[in-house]
Amino acid sequence: MQPRVSIVPERFQVNAFSAFDPSQMQYTFRHAAKRDLPMFSGNPEEWPMFIASFEYTTEEYGYNDVDNLDRLQKALKGKALESVRCLLMHPSNVPAVIRTLRMLYGRPEIIVHSLMNKVRAMPAPKQDRLNTLIDFGVAVQNLCATITATGLDEYMYNVALLHELTERLPPSLKLNWGCHQMSVSRVTLSSFNDWLNHLVQAASLPINHHQIALVEPPLFRYVPVTLHGNGCKVDTFAFLDDGSSATFVEHALVEELGLHGTPHPLCLWWTGNQKREEKNSVRVTLRVSGREKTGKMFKLPNVHTVQSLALPKQSLSAEKLQSTFEHLRGLKLNSYTDIVPRVLIGIDNCHLGNPLTYREGKSHEPVAAKTRLGWIVYGSLQTNIGDGAKGFLNHHSPQTCPCVHSNDDRIDIELKQYLAIDSLDDIVLIADNNLPRNCWPKGRVIEVVRANDGQVRRASVQTTSGIIERPATKIAVLDVYRQN
Repeated sequence: MQPRVSIVPERFQVNAFSAFDPSQMQYTFRHAAKRDLPMFSGNPEEWPMFIASFEYTTEEYGYNDVDNLDRLQKALKGKALESVRCLLMHPSNVPAVIRTLRMLYGRPEIIVHSLMNKVRAMPAPKQDRLNTLIDFGVAVQNLCATITATGLDEYMYNVALLHELTERLPPSLKLNWGCHQMSVSRVTLSSFNDWLNHLVQAASLPINHHQIALVEPPLFRYVPVTLHGNGCKVDTFAFLDDGSSATFVEHALVEELGLHGTPHPLCLWWTGNQKREEKNSVRVTLRVSGREKTGKMFKLPNVHTVQSLALPKQSLSAEKLQSTFEHLRGLKLNSYTDIVPRVLIGIDNCHLGNPLTYREGKSHEPVAAKTRLGWIVYGSLQTNIGDGAKGFLNHHSPQTCPCVHSNDDRIDIELKQYLAIDSLDDIVLIADNNLPRNCWPKGRVIEVVRANDGQVRRASVQTTSGIIERPATKIAVLDVYRQN
């Protein structure tokens, strides 16, 4: 590890500002054009320019402590001024002023951390807005340049920071970066900056083939399949998603197959703590096969239904892919146009997506893999092949949320959302876990038992079959009757 050094060139570093005996020429220059310092408010990013200007002009023009005190009083603002205000009363305190400012705002690690926070606060690069990529790349470049200048080389090997930066990239650039990593001997913040700087240069050019290659979305792991159930079959497409903890199918597709599953409300969870409830979800067992006539049929147990997977459209021209990429020639690939998968096969059925054999070309070229459901082509497209994938990934692999409760817990939770029993003659439903909800007994409250806090704890309900006593948590008030 290199020793930490000042970010100011050695010839500009001055320690004793009052020791100058200015020459006649310096004296003339000093009074002919007094050089004001750049403003400094306490922002660590402003420190390198401020201290370089202070030390250079002090040496070059022979400024003494009296001159520098006047210049500092004009230049310091905000937090910087407040931190040394008491020292700005006498010229002899000028060296102490500089030492204090350097300690508070000029230490190399403070400057680096300030730039790191600036990069973190920037908007993430967007697939369809190249200016966001340029701004992000310039910020990373400034950070790396400062790390190098300050000698804090250990930051170049900060794995957590590198992961944080790469996670902000759009999916196609993540894949591009992943391919680039295989071509470097050691992955560091410096190698990430070099790769990103190349993209920034391409994005800054007028529209040309570099820019087309940059924004070309990747091909996702879509495969044509046939779903079977109840004597019916439906041709569709599946997304092989190793990032999903479960397998999902659109509810309308299950209805087309004539299947009826077991009710199982879901709470889906994505990255960034995004959640979505699927209250009408059911759990079914499906059978799936590839489109080939001799395709083997596989069982998909515990598949959850959702209203819509909302996956991006994708097109694939086998002819153009094979004419562009030599390693794909001779494979039995299926062409398709603007398809949207209606099935997402997660890691619980990962054996269906595991490559039995595969072919790969150069970096940034798509990979072909033969799975149990057929051949798939996925990955980056180095050139614009016309009918390649036109959508971009706006999808995060769903997980079943850990807040999912058992059926009994769900009943209790939902009952607590009803109005509490607060009077006799309320019309209520009595929960019975052994009966479908539309068969729960209905009746009228004739007696209640209250606790010390006044809340109803138990109630007696008159039904057509007699009087039933239940805890309040097992009784749901029908608000429509109360209003009437």
